[in-house]
Formats: sequence, structure tokens, C-alpha cells
Amino acid sequence: MNEYGIAPIRPIALPISPDAAAKIASTDKESFAKLLSNSLKQIDEMNKGAEQAMENLAAGELQDVHQVMLAMEKANLSFMTMMQVRNKLVQAYNEVMRMQF
Repeated sequence: MNEYGIAPIRPIALPISPDAAAKIASTDKESFAKLLSNSLKQIDEMNKGAEQAMENLAAGELQDVHQVMLAMEKANLSFMTMMQVRNKLVQAYNEVMRMQF
């Protein structure tokens, strides 16, 4: 406590488990470009899987419409998420470019 009776503010130290520390360390080694590339590949695979499911349904090889709809929605959600990330990256880039040094 100081002379005003107020305790000083101290930062909160959160305990980090060894597993979390190892995950953070491994994430630091992976470059941002590689992370984006892997994400785009996963989104592409989801889209191809949804297209294949639609083709199988149209050919009569697949009877479960629910599986096709789930695959399509997963692909759609992943694509929409990727677009929002792209929009945020472009917005951040524009903000940096507007900064005056």
C-alpha cells in the first residue's frame, strides 16, 4: 500500500503447463506464410470433398443427403472464415500504410 492506501497494480502471472509451452515454442518455429499455406490447402481439400460428395449423390452412389449437406456447409464455413481473415489482413495492411513515421 502506498500513502493513499492503494495497493500497487501487479501483472497477473498465469501458470503455463509444459504442454502449452511446448505448443507455443513449436508454433513460433512455423512461419506465418507456411501457416496460411496449410490453411488454404485444408480449405481446398474440404471444397474438393464437398464436390466429390455432390457428384456421388448425383450418380446415385451415395444415399445420405445429410452427409453431402454437412460437407458443403463445412466447406462454405471454412471459405467464409478464410475470406474474413483475408479482409482483416488487408485492413491491417492498409492501417500500417496510413501510419506516418
